[in-house]
Amino acid sequence: MPEDWKKANVTLTLMKGNEEDEESYRLINLISTPGKVMALILLETKYIKDKKVMGSSQHGFTKQKSRLTNLIASYNEKTSFTGSQRCPVR
Repeated sequence: MPEDWKKANVTLTLMKGNEEDEESYRLINLISTPGKVMALILLETKYIKDKKVMGSSQHGFTKQKSRLTNLIASYNEKTSFTGSQRCPVR
């Protein structure tokens, strides 16, 4: 991520209480919109990878898999049932 996207403008906002008391203020970090979007994408990607949200049969938008690998897997699955009486419907 570019350094400018990581920078934030910090501002103080008065919560309830005395204006002279520093504990009455809350810090708010205002980061850039592209920085927020990139951070969300990275966090979501990390979550999906760490929690193994997608099954092994997921081929679209998956590293080292494509529509072609999906077709090959589907073909192999269907042809493995040629000798049996029932073929699963998907």
